[in-house]
Amino acid sequence: MFQEFNFSVPGFFSIPYMSVFVIIAAVFFIAFCIWQYEYNCHFSLKPGEIAVISRMGQIRVVQAGDVWLVPFIEEVSFLPLVPVDFDIEISDLQNIEGFNLMVSVRVRASVDDSPSSIEKAVGYFKSSLDLFSVVSELFKSSISIALIETGADMSILSRDPLPVFEASEDMLRSELFERGVILLKLELLSIDDSEGIIKRLGKGGFK
Repeated sequence: MFQEFNFSVPGFFSIPYMSVFVIIAAVFFIAFCIWQYEYNCHFSLKPGEIAVISRMGQIRVVQAGDVWLVPFIEEVSFLPLVPVDFDIEISDLQNIEGFNLMVSVRVRASVDDSPSSIEKAVGYFKSSLDLFSVVSELFKSSISIALIETGADMSILSRDPLPVFEASEDMLRSELFERGVILLKLELLSIDDSEGIIKRLGKGGFK
């Protein structure tokens, strides 16, 4: 009277097919882990750089040889110990008279290779980009303070802006030293203003 139904599904969802599927998936997963480990978890350090490895809020530093990471858990960035040059341009400075200044400088800096300095540096920097960002902010702060402390108006800046930048350089060197970085050079490339006053007074942008 009652017809018996068979709810078993033959074919793909049968045990042999599922076993093959699991084996193939496992092979691909193992291959992916090997690729991840080989190409994203193994690095050889170049001369003059250190590896800063982050893991769950903890940091370790490798200074020479090969770098091995725990896949999916650790991240690495590289910080140079050799001198690095970069240009900084600031266009929103103001002197004591309220004129907007545009300043361009070239900075050469290097992380000190002493253990204590490296320990301080990795607390602030994880890469060259971090170094550039921090130096840029510190220079902007130091030159702003120097403009106020030296009382440099437009006539002073047009005649001889170097005393302002020497005061800024001293402050910048001190701030970087506290972060494990040595300021090797701060070169003034140009100084100008939005009104063209410095050029009219004869400095011609200082370049």
